[in-house]
Amino acid sequence: MGSQAATVLDAEEGLKRLGGNKKLYCKLLNSFLSQPTYGELRSFVESGDLEKARASAHALKGMAANLSLKALYEAVAALEAILKQGEAGQNQLAVVDQANEVTASAIKGYVAAV
Repeated sequence: MGSQAATVLDAEEGLKRLGGNKKLYCKLLNSFLSQPTYGELRSFVESGDLEKARASAHALKGMAANLSLKALYEAVAALEAILKQGEAGQNQLAVVDQANEVTASAIKGYVAAV
């Protein structure tokens, strides 16, 4: 993987968290792709439900951190901070969208290569 891919998905760090178990890491990455939290976050931000959006952002941030999904973690952490200040976060949501897209692509590439 190139240096940009490492900033999106740090597989070495993710594997360390799981004792080097690649099978489990790939399973968790695939599960991440199908979890609903990202869609819920988008929906809550778009509807203006800032408290539920903040909670969803916090959950997604935690998942991204646990799987070492660096770009998504950073984008969601910034959105969570904006939401905590009582702001809608629409502009940051676009950054999260982009990070989510790049992350999904990196996950698919990593899993296919393992």
